[in-house]
Amino acid sequence: MPKTSQTVPGTTGPRSWANVAAAGGPVAINTPKVFVPGRIQREVIIRNSGSIPEMTKRTAIETVQAVNMAIGVQEAVAARRLPSGDVAVTFLNMANKYKEGTAAWIRVAFGATAEQSSREFTVIAKGLPHRILREAHTKLEELLKEIQQYAPKIGKMHPIFPRNPEHRHATLVLRVNDITEAQKLYEQELV
Repeated sequence: MPKTSQTVPGTTGPRSWANVAAAGGPVAINTPKVFVPGRIQREVIIRNSGSIPEMTKRTAIETVQAVNMAIGVQEAVAARRLPSGDVAVTFLNMANKYKEGTAAWIRVAFGATAEQSSREFTVIAKGLPHRILREAHTKLEELLKEIQQYAPKIGKMHPIFPRNPEHRHATLVLRVNDITEAQKLYEQELV
């Protein structure tokens, strides 16, 4: 099949990036879409610091059965062990009612030392002035409190300074406990 060259309206010559740009018209800005898996809203993360060997050797099916017995209904549908050793339990519907209160079902299903762990989401603020972050580095608690006035669900933060002293920009890594807060920071460019 012979190769044909297309021309961009208002230009002469074959289609190229320069011709497309020269043609004008609205330029679409590619803003990345934030994708959050739906299962995050249905998961509860369990941390068991004093884990009993029987608990760590349980299969996913055994864990789901133990959770369903503890809550009294067949709501838990999956379980998986995270690299940290914590267990993520996925429920059929939203897990809000299983996250509230003392969550006694956690101790029944996982042992007396088990507790609910909060999930953290990372927001990275790039291109911050290196000099300002260096000055604030000695007073990180004050800087965190100042940022928390605008975004109260930020739990932790730490700066990352460039290795090359000639670079003028640094990065600030923020740990947020709520996905909606992380999205707000991203969309509103608060930092």
